[in-house]
Amino acid sequence: MLVGPSGKPVASVVVPAYKSKATIVGCLDALVRQEGDPAYEVIVVESSGDGAGDLVRARFPGVRVIESGERLFAGRARNRGAEEASGELLLFIDSDCIAEPLWLEKMHRAHRERECAGVAGSILNANPESPISVSSYMTEMSDFYPCGRPAYRKFLCSGNVSYKAEVFRKHGGFDSRVALYEDVELTKRMYRAGEKLLFDPDIRVSHFHRTGFREYYAYEFRRGRGGAIARRNGALMGASWVKYPPLGFLAAPGLLLRKGTVFPCRMLRAYPGDSLRMIRALPYFYAALLVWVSGFLYEVVTGRESAKCRTDSDIKW
Repeated sequence: MLVGPSGKPVASVVVPAYKSKATIVGCLDALVRQEGDPAYEVIVVESSGDGAGDLVRARFPGVRVIESGERLFAGRARNRGAEEASGELLLFIDSDCIAEPLWLEKMHRAHRERECAGVAGSILNANPESPISVSSYMTEMSDFYPCGRPAYRKFLCSGNVSYKAEVFRKHGGFDSRVALYEDVELTKRMYRAGEKLLFDPDIRVSHFHRTGFREYYAYEFRRGRGGAIARRNGALMGASWVKYPPLGFLAAPGLLLRKGTVFPCRMLRAYPGDSLRMIRALPYFYAALLVWVSGFLYEVVTGRESAKCRTDSDIKW
């Protein structure tokens, strides 16, 4: 039940939106049609000025829109929405994702039954007909395929996740200074503090992945840099690889081998009937790994976040 401004929601759904005019309608249409009992509100935080805010107001009058004249990274946009949220649960979904009808109900039930600080669900590929999309799905989402049983994790991803609002605020929310891996950093921080983090593959959303060569490989280069930055900040294992460049170059082949072996194997286990699609995507996938490692080593060598990495306007959430 979507509630108005005067109602008291049990849950608040926050959607960061940047250049999302093409996908935001599908995302919100699924959110306003959620089935189940919990009363909820939907908050869109828009920071590109592409007209998505006006579109949302016209099509979804029950959805609250927060617009920023300043470009906001995903973590900062989510924090901004959380500041305005009044629900006991904070749910985060990306503007290019489509939630299943019982998504919110299942999130609420998982928190109620498991007493977790955070719950993440699985992410499906919404456009698997594109080999680049399949490659992107392998490189980004292999930890969150829709298979297996609910299990506690050390980290959760931000495209399909919920937190108890009081716990989220206690830990300070997402790191608003970084463009990537802010979800890993927050949940690793929570895990180290003793919070329970659950992955439930039955809580599903479908995500539209990149399909263009240029945008995909440019993003993988930034992800490689982001991976080095996250290691420097302690969010990922391997801080010494970034601190000492020779170690980073020694670690690079191992990273390539691990990702190039583990990710396709995970996809085959999760989607045994889609082996042909995966095979078609492998050339793009291995090229993307080389680009990722190039970005990783570039950051290792330069040892800093350049203005280019932090201000590129085509980073998609």
